[in-house]
Amino acid sequence: MNRILLFIVAISVVASATEAEKSNTTVDGKAQLYYYTTDGDKLFSDESTNAGGALTLNVSHKFSDAISANFTAIGYDSLGSSVGGAMEGDRHTSDAYFGQANIVASMSGATAIVGRQQLDTPMLGSFDWLLAPSHFEAGVVTYKMDKLVLTGAYVTKLRANNSGTEFLKLADDNYAIGLAYSDVLNANLWYYNIDAENYTQIYADVSEEKSGVTYALQGVSTDYDDSGDDSMAYGIKVSGEVDGWGISLAYNNIQDREVGKVEVDSLYTSSWNIWASGMLDNSFKAELSKEVSGVATTLSYAKYDDASEFDMILGYEVAKNISFDAIFANTDYLPTDGIDADAENSLEFIATYKF
Repeated sequence: MNRILLFIVAISVVASATEAEKSNTTVDGKAQLYYYTTDGDKLFSDESTNAGGALTLNVSHKFSDAISANFTAIGYDSLGSSVGGAMEGDRHTSDAYFGQANIVASMSGATAIVGRQQLDTPMLGSFDWLLAPSHFEAGVVTYKMDKLVLTGAYVTKLRANNSGTEFLKLADDNYAIGLAYSDVLNANLWYYNIDAENYTQIYADVSEEKSGVTYALQGVSTDYDDSGDDSMAYGIKVSGEVDGWGISLAYNNIQDREVGKVEVDSLYTSSWNIWASGMLDNSFKAELSKEVSGVATTLSYAKYDDASEFDMILGYEVAKNISFDAIFANTDYLPTDGIDADAENSLEFIATYKF
């Protein structure tokens, strides 16, 4: 835990700056506990259980109206065999790292972020699951003008979700260029060059709301550098509200090969455990959402070619800064080597305190 202590000391130094500095410095964060169990062996048994805790501290300092710096320190611990045995031996038991460490410069509608950061694009982004999301070392520039937003991102390193603390260098050139339009009609167009995975890609989507119903279309073309097949994906989604329930129906079709992605995809039929980008042929997803007696409730079912998933996601806010989440998933994964395994049931519990 030495590295965690170093981070806490570093942030304490920032927090004890002069009064003038404090006015330009913000410090916040969260503490989380996470518990996961499946019936792969037996629900709640040591062999089928993971548990962990994490502390996230964010520091942002504004040097001027145009220049600021951001730091995020994350320390985590697996809680060892006191809760579950599955984490021992195959996961980092205790460690810490800087997830974000960047400089932000803004001027005349343009913003540049350089350093460690989270990314949010349709097919390259930070996967926020377990106790620490994916982080990248990258340079990102955005320019806003009226109803258009232009984005360019060049990525050099990745710390994948649930992978420890190391930022791994990505081979050769990896970048994204995006154009977003927002008005009565919303549209996104992205070009990706991902040398680390040997592909280029074009992603596009468009959506429009009419009479309380939103209609959305998407397409993704992935051109792989090898001699194998390329991938083409299409999707359609219709969403609205009936009697206070948010309802959506979605369909994706993926031909020839899985869709390229880095950590996340934005395909309409992706679920809690299954990324639709890896599912060929047709997939369908139905989702219901509503706040019931103070509990944010989401129910969804997705059917893939040889797989399926049912999710129930519950969220309850005890106070402004304290929340609990529970996730039940029944996941029928693709058969392996011709053997059709039974569907896996899993339970996840997350407690979060924000400060």
